[in-house]
Amino acid sequence: MLRTTFTTLALIAFTTQGAFAAPSKVARVNPSVGTSSGTSAGTSVSDVTSVPAPDAPKKIMISLELLSLSNSLAMEAKADAAGAAPAATLSGSDWLGGIALGGSTRITDRLGISADLAYLMKKYTDSESRGVTTPADGKESVQLRTLRASGMALAYLAPEFSIGGGPYVSEVVGDTRLTDAAGNVTHHSFSDSSMKRFDYGAVIGARGEFALSPSLTFVADARFYYGIANLLKKESLSGIDASRYSISTRDAELAAGIGYRF
Repeated sequence: MLRTTFTTLALIAFTTQGAFAAPSKVARVNPSVGTSSGTSAGTSVSDVTSVPAPDAPKKIMISLELLSLSNSLAMEAKADAAGAAPAATLSGSDWLGGIALGGSTRITDRLGISADLAYLMKKYTDSESRGVTTPADGKESVQLRTLRASGMALAYLAPEFSIGGGPYVSEVVGDTRLTDAAGNVTHHSFSDSSMKRFDYGAVIGARGEFALSPSLTFVADARFYYGIANLLKKESLSGIDASRYSISTRDAELAAGIGYRF
């Protein structure tokens, strides 16, 4: 009898300790199992089992998106020695596209980070008929291919919606395609142009993430890329005085695709 009493007290102490243990495990007792001979019913230490906590939400996502972007170049005028600045112009723009492979993760419920690598087709149109525009208005256009990497810090305003910003870098790859005012198409080495191959700047944007299943997510992005680098070489570009002008990127972009969470 005394032995049974000590066993019962030990069991109570054990289950009490388990009740206040870490929340990741839940103590559960099976009273249907009998004890050793001498008792009609009871519970043994071996009948106490642990139930694992629910799985944590998936916070890492890899996404593949199709891009549609409006490319433009901002031309800024510099004052001359007398202090007079020539009129600034902004080139025309054309909508083209690309594809991007990216990844993102949530650090907390409200903060996250993302990064992506994109392959883009760009086309620039000069609004002043001085080099790169469309034949439809008697001007010229230049088309080129670009690799771009960007990273963003994200702030989640809601579980499905975030805004963010960060840096980007890009580089022109391959040759350029030039269409003159008469509509003739020629291919040229980009190294022979008056534009620099490497670009960098800042990006801001907004993102929506809509779950299709526990693992699949529909992703939509809207971004604006603000170039900081001066893309104009020291040599003149179609009559533009490079000492008095600077050219930088101004790209608007829409993207949509599918993300996989794990």
